[in-house]
Amino acid sequence: MMVPSRFVPFLVDRIGWLLIHSLWQYALIALGMMIVLRMLRRRTAAARYTACLMALAAIVIAPAITWQVLPTDKPPQSAVMTDVPMLWERV
Repeated sequence: MMVPSRFVPFLVDRIGWLLIHSLWQYALIALGMMIVLRMLRRRTAAARYTACLMALAAIVIAPAITWQVLPTDKPPQSAVMTDVPMLWERV
């Protein structure tokens, strides 16, 4: 699949920020899960399992929400690389 070269820096920037935000989001989810598991210590295994499934669902959903919330400002046209050949393009 060929991605136009003008979109590559924009996508790399958004994916980079998505990865950075996912680090603190996952840490926050894990911290919350640790607290919930402490509270559910004397409950049934099914209750703890359900709580863990909810945490996993949050881990899956968090990047999608972050992708939607990240700013979509495209760089000015002068900053876009248009005439630079990419590795996958033939010169």
